[in-house]
Amino acid sequence: MRLSIGDLGRRTGATVQTIRYYEKLGLMPPPFRTPANQRVYDEADIQRMTFIRHGRALGFSLQDLAELVALDMTADTECTPAHKTLRKHIKYVRQNIERLSLILQELERMKTGCELRSEKCYVMQSLESHAYCISEHL
Repeated sequence: MRLSIGDLGRRTGATVQTIRYYEKLGLMPPPFRTPANQRVYDEADIQRMTFIRHGRALGFSLQDLAELVALDMTADTECTPAHKTLRKHIKYVRQNIERLSLILQELERMKTGCELRSEKCYVMQSLESHAYCISEHL
C-alpha cells in the first residue's frame, strides 16, 4: 500500500501540517520519497500515526509519546518503561482533575455571587482580585 501524505491524514484524522510536524519531531519516521520527492506512506505509518493520535487524545505529552515510540514494541519487550510513563501521566491527570475541580468550584461560586448582587458585577470583581476567591487555583 502506498499512500500520499493527504491519504495518510484522511486515514488517521491528522492534518498534513501535523504529520509533517511529527516527522520533524521524530515521532514519525522519515517517509519514503518518490523520484519526484513526494512522501509515500504505508501500513506501518498508519499504525504509528494512529498510536500518536490516540496518545494525544488521552492527553499524553509529545515528550511522553517520544519515549513510548522509542521503545521497541515487540511481543517480548519489557513493559516497565511504558508503565513508568503511564504512571507519570496518571499522576499528571489526577493533579489536573484536582486543579480543575477547584476552578469549577470558584466559577460556580462566582456565578452564585453574581446572581445575589445588584451592584458591580461579581464576576468582574472576582476576576479583578484573587482576594474574592476561596481556594488557591493558580
